[in-house]
Amino acid sequence: MMVKFEVILENMTECQNPLPPFTKNRMIILDSKIHKNKSKTYLSGRNTVLTEVPFQNFSISTYTVDNSGRRDLKFQAQKLTCRHLVGRLFLEYGNFRYAKNNCRVFTGSFAYKDFDMDKVLHRIPNWHATGRLLHRVALTLKENTIFCIEFLVLIKNRQ
Repeated sequence: MMVKFEVILENMTECQNPLPPFTKNRMIILDSKIHKNKSKTYLSGRNTVLTEVPFQNFSISTYTVDNSGRRDLKFQAQKLTCRHLVGRLFLEYGNFRYAKNNCRVFTGSFAYKDFDMDKVLHRIPNWHATGRLLHRVALTLKENTIFCIEFLVLIKNRQ
């Protein structure tokens, strides 16, 4: 039986003090805004890749967040590439241009509109949680973080 749930995107911010630290010269700039259309929340924005980057050490961490803001790690995947579902979804929904054979992200500026977190999480098989969750996605290269973004979402069961 498929569980029906709704994902409401509450906030998106750049990570504060990621480990490893950000590169001195940014290689990728992510610029996004949350907007509402009727009862759904979406992200729209522009991703600018200043230097070609290998997409070979992508990670996602999911935390539950209580009312005090305390985080509890629930899921973590590291060393993902464009060949993994989550990595591929990030690149495709962010409208990045990349080489599928070696996962290199090409330079350029890529706009995207109406990114729907609800739709994305429904594409991940056997995935379901409720409550307030923080998804942290990051790409690292050697001893530096290329980008790190945190998405705060509220997930509710649908009747």
